[in-house]
Amino acid sequence: MRYLFAAVALLFSCVSAGQGFPSKPITMVVGFEPGGGTDTMARVIAKFLAENIGQQVVVENRAGAGGNIAVDHTIKSAPDGYTVVLANVGALTVNPHLMKLAYDPLRDLAPVTMAVVFPNIIVTHPRVPAKTPRTIIDQLNRELVKVLRTPAAAALLEKQGVDPEPTTPETLGAYMKREYDTWGRVVKQANIKAE
Repeated sequence: MRYLFAAVALLFSCVSAGQGFPSKPITMVVGFEPGGGTDTMARVIAKFLAENIGQQVVVENRAGAGGNIAVDHTIKSAPDGYTVVLANVGALTVNPHLMKLAYDPLRDLAPVTMAVVFPNIIVTHPRVPAKTPRTIIDQLNRELVKVLRTPAAAALLEKQGVDPEPTTPETLGAYMKREYDTWGRVVKQANIKAE
């Protein structure tokens, strides 16, 4: 449980093949309060991503329920590619085994890249995997990987005690599946219940 999936799995199903994307600001939803670790990472990533793509990236805090509120909000947002969620491992791989959620992270979110070594993640809307043009996922992956490899961004993240760890969408998807399966077994075998 040591990764912040920057599974910037975005809401792209309404965007046609990535032409002109992005043409307006992107919202990065964070499932925790302002000033916390996840919020700090989101703000560092958003700053450099905005510089790279030439559009504002706004961090929106939707705190509560261990990140579930932010993930649910993102899934219910318009599938237009302009809402992303920086979600933690718990919201995507543990909570689905503990409680009834309105989403299935393996079905409803499309991974883009791992962000940093830290217990958090970025993901997206339920229609993304089937309808999002791969060119948009790839474009976002390239831009986020570029951000995470920028010495200035890396230095700011490292000051917060996290290590940038960009990946391919496929690597992140495989990681999410492994964590999901692992925590599912742990929850079941230990008979853990949400209280």
